Amino acid sequence: MTETAPFVTAETCKPVDVLTDAHVRVTLSVPSANYAYYSLERMQQYARDLEGAAQDFYEFVRDHRHQDCTGVDVVREYTKHCSLCNKPWEPYFNDEKKRLECAHCTAEVVP
Repeated sequence: MTETAPFVTAETCKPVDVLTDAHVRVTLSVPSANYAYYSLERMQQYARDLEGAAQDFYEFVRDHRHQDCTGVDVVREYTKHCSLCNKPWEPYFNDEKKRLECAHCTAEVVP
């Protein structure tokens, strides 16, 4: 809060990124096939090949045998939240006060 006059306070807020989910993404290499040109049949074959690669990877993890994969990444997903009320970010323009506010807590938005 910032003090604007004696006994009067003005609340301000801004959008902040909040971690809302994290998961592991594994990228598998599928045996070379010609997927360069899109067609429904090629995409269906590609999906079947990916299912096979996913099953192989599952068996690798279960059996601890060697399997090459091209990447294992942690994926973090963020969403914008209000820095004051911590609710999902939803800006609102107040016509009376001629300012941008948080739609949930009505605090003034600062850059």
